Amino acid sequence: MKTTAHHILAWALALLLCSPFVVVHTQDANKISAQEARQIAEDVYIYGYSLVTMEMTRRVMTNVRELEGT
Repeated sequence: MKTTAHHILAWALALLLCSPFVVVHTQDANKISAQEARQIAEDVYIYGYSLVTMEMTRRVMTNVRELEGT
């Protein structure tokens, strides 16, 4: 699979969204199973990917050289 900007941005957003939970739950890290951690990562990726895609689409669609009209 080829890595694209969308993949990189999605993973960066996923890490950003997960970082508060990692800091808060560091003491409970041993209590989370690998399956639970995978499920959390999948949920964050699914939620975050659509946000990143929407933002990239907005930037591309509004990228104009000169403003025309309102």
